[in-house]
Amino acid sequence: MRTIAGAPARPAESGFAGVRAAFRCRDDFVRIGNAQGIAERTGDWLKSNESATLMQATNLMPILSPETDLFPSDLLENESLLADVERQWWVLYTRSRREKELMRRLHALQIPFYGPTIARRSRTPKGRQQTSHIPLFHNYVFMWGDLHQRYAALTTNCISRDIPVVDGTELLGDLRQLRRLILTGMPLVPERNLEAGVRVRVCSGPLTGQEGIVLKRRGETRLLVAVRFLQQGASVQLDECELERLE
Repeated sequence: MRTIAGAPARPAESGFAGVRAAFRCRDDFVRIGNAQGIAERTGDWLKSNESATLMQATNLMPILSPETDLFPSDLLENESLLADVERQWWVLYTRSRREKELMRRLHALQIPFYGPTIARRSRTPKGRQQTSHIPLFHNYVFMWGDLHQRYAALTTNCISRDIPVVDGTELLGDLRQLRRLILTGMPLVPERNLEAGVRVRVCSGPLTGQEGIVLKRRGETRLLVAVRFLQQGASVQLDECELERLE
């Protein structure tokens, strides 16, 4: 008698006993086959779930670490550095899409600068979510330096023109307010043109003490923090009860 692969071998029997043995052997083979089928289906299910998990993971691209947009990291608070009378604030207007390259080159030259960047979430053509860090002010980087550093910056071939800032105190105050707003991690909207509004101070929440202009837009209350030299800024949504009017 032939032995079916995977079924236990049985001694040969004759007559009705042999027939019964053959049926038992068949039943054993069916049970083994069913068990193997279940195992295979279970393996396929596990593989499909692993594949689905992998697909979900790949659809969520990691948040890339932002590049240095402030150098040194305490530039806006470093009183000894800011007290250097040989230096002043310069607004560098870059060539198209060269803001980050300019910041890398200034960093390599050890020239103090600030180029505000904000996080922005988007989807790739394949549907993956990604977070990138983009310049808040297109084509603008602020530099704190002397005439020699200005010249070194101009040799980077990233700058279209440079503008000296007359009221450095006002600019520094605006940059400090803006930096604080960005560090909260709250969703920000770039504001390319300043709007007239009531000046307010935030009286509660993570932005307590922050000052700006309140805007009413599409049923929302937004706090606008501006860099007056550029006549641009960024706004964040807040509850009206968190604001108090400044006289």
